[in-house]
Amino acid sequence: MSSLFEQVESRAVEALAGLSVLADEPMRIANVLAQRSVGLQPDVGRLLNHLSTRQLGAPTSTIRYRWELSHRRVDPPAYAGPLENWRAWRPLEQQVLERESFDFEERLTLPILIADSSQLLDELRRQSAADAPRLSLVSGRSQRSLADMADSMLTEAEPVLRKDLAQFVQMLNAWTDTFALFCLAQRPRAVALHRPIALAITSSYSMAGQKGFVEGTRFPFHGQPLVSASAHLAAGLLALGTEFGLLGRLVTWLKRVALPAGGFQDADQPPDVLTSLAAAQVLAGLDPTFDVRPTAHFFMSRQEEKGFFRALGPEVPWLTALVLNWLRRARLPFWQRFHWPNPNDSNTDRKTGLAGFTYFLELCELIAHCPCLAGANLPFAFIDLVGFRAFNNTCGQDAGDQALEACAAALEELPGVKIVRDGGDEFLVIGAPTRGPLYQDLVHLREIWPEKFCRRFGPDVPLVRMRALVGHVGGSRLRLARENLGRRIGELKNVKEHDGAVIRDIGSIA
Repeated sequence: MSSLFEQVESRAVEALAGLSVLADEPMRIANVLAQRSVGLQPDVGRLLNHLSTRQLGAPTSTIRYRWELSHRRVDPPAYAGPLENWRAWRPLEQQVLERESFDFEERLTLPILIADSSQLLDELRRQSAADAPRLSLVSGRSQRSLADMADSMLTEAEPVLRKDLAQFVQMLNAWTDTFALFCLAQRPRAVALHRPIALAITSSYSMAGQKGFVEGTRFPFHGQPLVSASAHLAAGLLALGTEFGLLGRLVTWLKRVALPAGGFQDADQPPDVLTSLAAAQVLAGLDPTFDVRPTAHFFMSRQEEKGFFRALGPEVPWLTALVLNWLRRARLPFWQRFHWPNPNDSNTDRKTGLAGFTYFLELCELIAHCPCLAGANLPFAFIDLVGFRAFNNTCGQDAGDQALEACAAALEELPGVKIVRDGGDEFLVIGAPTRGPLYQDLVHLREIWPEKFCRRFGPDVPLVRMRALVGHVGGSRLRLARENLGRRIGELKNVKEHDGAVIRDIGSIA
């Protein structure tokens, strides 16, 4: 499989590298992000220069952005193929495609472009003025930085982006609405920018998903469980860090409907790349029992001769980059690709930026509703700080907060873990399922910590160190393990070895 993957990867990267720069190609922003995601360096300045010269129409018109949304006025590029050759990835919708070609296309392209334009422009506008290259828009006009252009363009587009996203809250079409959520979930900055509306979409479908799946709301899939929409919703919950119990039920159902040959399908339709990608992203990142090999073979068997992966046509570079990146991640051990649900504002500790105790409780809820995680073995450690009170008394509360931040940052450098601030000067270290033991990692951190601490705070202040109880626990007993170690760590307070920075490996945690 290794040599086959290398051929697939080489063809996909070559195909993406060979994309022509089409002045008015609707998916040009998505194509640039696709190229960047696989390590290529497209000319972003040229893209913004061109977009800045385009004229806008009314906020409700088909030209409400500086980029096209479909191929109504622009010929499809070579990779998309002629319009008459487009085929719906779910054959039951072929007649809809033939009857409403460009409306059908926009069901696919609009959510992609909302997410990708938000992502790219927000990335660029965050560049500092010193780092951003200086570019001339057109001859005779003043020089502006990429950051300035991107900021202006995104500020201009944001109200329309929000208006377009709001239509996906109305529960008019389960696939289209949740696909918008899936597209946002691929782009972290887009999720952050449009978080309120993304949450509204998840709220619209959370009750519908309580069975563990989302049903279609439109012909020809009305009332039928949809793998695609269920996986889209799960991806959104992961990215937003919300409704972990529902997420667990969705993961369990998706695992149950996986086809032996590795693909995924909606209703009785043939398995397709787009549906399979959505489901495989969720399962490969959350289910340690999910065998990625059949799905990897399914994807590789669907690669076109020129290197692309296809659902309809216009989305080809976007889809190709996502499939390629999934294939790359699928080759990693599970603990390295495990997808921790993202913390959100309500479950994040403000002093350290770590996940807070509420996140830990929600993570336990996810595990409880997801048998594949409930039965998994997780490395786990309970940590408190030695010398923290003396440091606080000597240096003050603000410095104490900085010491907590320093400890948190050091713990976050450990691979394959999620760090939770339990409260006060106590931390939880949760290893990803199938990760190796934490003990040696923490011993190594103890050895290098004094130098790191003194480099930040100086040698003449009380040294704050970490002590830990560490072991492993079945996922279903994670909350009990925290209670157990939280009580037992007090037994180490009178142990003087390593100046109190004691680390005990207690093996299996009851």
